[in-house]
Amino acid sequence: MSVLITGASGFIGLNLAEALLERGEEVILLSRRRIVADPNVDQPAPLRAAGRIFSALPGQVHSLSVDLLDGDAVSRVMAEYRPEAIVHGAAATPGAGREVADARMAVEVNILGTLNVLEAARKVSPRRVISLSSGSVYGERNAASGALDEQADVPVPDSVYSITKHASERLALRWRTLWDLDVVVGRVGTVFGPWEWPTGVRETISPVFQLTRLALNGKSAVVPVLGKKDWIYSRDIANGIVAMIDAPKLGHPVYNIGPGKQWTLLDWCSMLASEFPGFAYRLAERGEEGSIFYGTKDRDPFATARLTEDTGFKAAYDVDAAAADYFRWIKSTPDFWTDLEG
Repeated sequence: MSVLITGASGFIGLNLAEALLERGEEVILLSRRRIVADPNVDQPAPLRAAGRIFSALPGQVHSLSVDLLDGDAVSRVMAEYRPEAIVHGAAATPGAGREVADARMAVEVNILGTLNVLEAARKVSPRRVISLSSGSVYGERNAASGALDEQADVPVPDSVYSITKHASERLALRWRTLWDLDVVVGRVGTVFGPWEWPTGVRETISPVFQLTRLALNGKSAVVPVLGKKDWIYSRDIANGIVAMIDAPKLGHPVYNIGPGKQWTLLDWCSMLASEFPGFAYRLAERGEEGSIFYGTKDRDPFATARLTEDTGFKAAYDVDAAAADYFRWIKSTPDFWTDLEG
């Protein structure tokens, strides 16, 4: 099977590419920066590490530098490779600190970029297009039934990022109707794990990554909030997307991709302290600033029954399994961390 991934140099794109290459698929990687092992190519250390690992996997990889705002370029790539499946993961994710300054970029990348991908896709008729969205589209709201359900809980996006992601969802689903294109939306939960790195267009790095980097650098942590969420491991996200690609038929237009379980940042700190004995942590006192950025208040967890029923996917990693796998991965990829100290 051939699968084209946009936003391939990002966190989720790298995990998905690795999962597909491990099982021998042909993968076409589209991103602003190429992902290759060649030391002569000027690229960040995380992408060079990815290129090294990907080149040793059984699948076939093509890495292309493509600007999604160049619709003609996107169409040329689609016409050349004619992928059987497309996963559109490219996104600009300004947080609160850059929301106003980067509003135009978010609109252009998240909406116009999505339009270019959809237009190119309909010309080559892939078996399926998966447009990745975000749990942020629900806004900071309580679920009707204690877990955010794709049908019961209507999105109320409340930031530039979430508004543009919801608009991209609606655009994708409109193209599904207009062109009888098998397009589905995957709303991604709060992700952490291998291949997460500061890409420059993703302002808010997960608190789990921030805490892990502190531990790696021998620093302590003041945790700003308890942070109880349905954190989902990046390998689970990749496997959930693969399950959506593989399913003979998907009966719904929108799916939450989540773990179906919750734990706290203090749980993760406990894992870090077991692995890095010098790591110390504590919960911030009232009015005290934490040593990591957490973001806005929590949203309710995802309901996940729809995805499980239609694909058989269930998240495999709880906090213990995720920590064990992540720590193994950290040790096996020292070249990934070259540019990420501090």
